[in-house]
Amino acid sequence: MFKSLFKHNFFRVITGKTTYIAIFLIMLGGVVTFKRNSILFNLDKIHPVGGLNRFIFSCIIDNSLMSVIAPLMAMLVYPTIIFEDIRTHYIRHLYIKIPCKSITVFQVIQSFVLTGGVYAFANMMMLLICVAVDTNPSAMVTFVNGPFSSVYYVSMTLYSFVFIMHSFLVGGAFGILGMGIALNVRNKCMMWILPVLLYYLGLDVLALFPEKIQEILIYIIPLLTYEITTLDLSGLANISQLFFVIVAGIILIYWGQYRRQE
Repeated sequence: MFKSLFKHNFFRVITGKTTYIAIFLIMLGGVVTFKRNSILFNLDKIHPVGGLNRFIFSCIIDNSLMSVIAPLMAMLVYPTIIFEDIRTHYIRHLYIKIPCKSITVFQVIQSFVLTGGVYAFANMMMLLICVAVDTNPSAMVTFVNGPFSSVYYVSMTLYSFVFIMHSFLVGGAFGILGMGIALNVRNKCMMWILPVLLYYLGLDVLALFPEKIQEILIYIIPLLTYEITTLDLSGLANISQLFFVIVAGIILIYWGQYRRQE
């Protein structure tokens, strides 16, 4: 039953309008970022730029747009489908047929894979387009920081794929959180706003606490999690934040499903 249910939801994701809105916005963010970086880093004076550089300067370096709206993209994929299922009472009938624990595990995995897959697909498309547009080899034209910077200096290709995998993890984590939110709110706008506020206002919330507590909370509150070139976040903190996003999502999913099975 789980296999057929996954296939059904996979088809709904790949045919959903909001999924393509998310893909479009992720790719649009890359285009806008590259235009800005072309000016900031004088890329127009570099010839050839190279496809890998085009991707790195589009999707990774200073992609401030995606750093803000990354959680919203997750909400546009699978959580939106879940919210609609709640309104049509489809999900309630599903929970009656399947034990709560079994469906919770399935929904967590499904949310992670489907939502993270959209993030990875959009960034992979950007990489393929950049390489197709500029087939020239890419030389290192800048320095990068962040938890995976050492990979950049070993291989720009590997660094690009590490980022794509990282985007998959971020999308998957916020997909789980998004589904948990969708199961517990009644307003669709609130479903979209809550994860963005959590992500965007994290630094402001952190500033309310003493420095010693901040050193702990930086491993819990999602802060610039999508951004891998920041000096403010270590690799351990980045992974830890994703872990706690997933934990929060699982708790909300279980709670939402438990309420609907009562």
